[in-house]
Amino acid sequence: MNKHFVFTVIVALLFAFIGCSGPTNTSTTEHKPPVDTDLQLGKEIALATKAVLGKHLTHAIQTKGTAGAVDFCSLQAISLTDSVGFVKHAKVSRLSDLPRNPNNFASEPFLSQISTYKTQLLNGDKLNGNSILHEGKEYRCYPIVTNGMCLQCHGKKGTDIAPETLKVLNEKYPNDLATGYSANQLRGIWVVQMN
Repeated sequence: MNKHFVFTVIVALLFAFIGCSGPTNTSTTEHKPPVDTDLQLGKEIALATKAVLGKHLTHAIQTKGTAGAVDFCSLQAISLTDSVGFVKHAKVSRLSDLPRNPNNFASEPFLSQISTYKTQLLNGDKLNGNSILHEGKEYRCYPIVTNGMCLQCHGKKGTDIAPETLKVLNEKYPNDLATGYSANQLRGIWVVQMN
């Protein structure tokens, strides 16, 4: 009986050990890259900002025309961007290598990110968000690509931009660099810094 008891204990321990060790075949284990939750959150913040600006811009174009919408952009775009950032606990900005507002001029390392996105766009690659560490701070960057609506103010002078709109643009932004675009070109980047 003593041998039987010892044998039963050993078998029970073996079963317990084998049962706790889990599967030993790791070839079926799926390895997924870690998800950058801040990159996803930054994308959501950038898209929320784009939606707020787009809604207000569309309303301004419908009620005041494109020339009147230039006033909206010059007076309210930055405050709307800041307000979305405040609500989302982040700092949101739009940067470009060819800005309309000189305060939106991209410096390094953001110019490099813009250049990378332009190359990817030309190659037909998908443009994904990217994380940048700069001076001890982390930033999330996302592309801003032009569409037909953008061309009313950012398209080609004399073709896409109406004369009255161009007149207002020249008055408000005498050093404007943000014209001459076609659809599906990189206009700049959203930069999101989480608090």
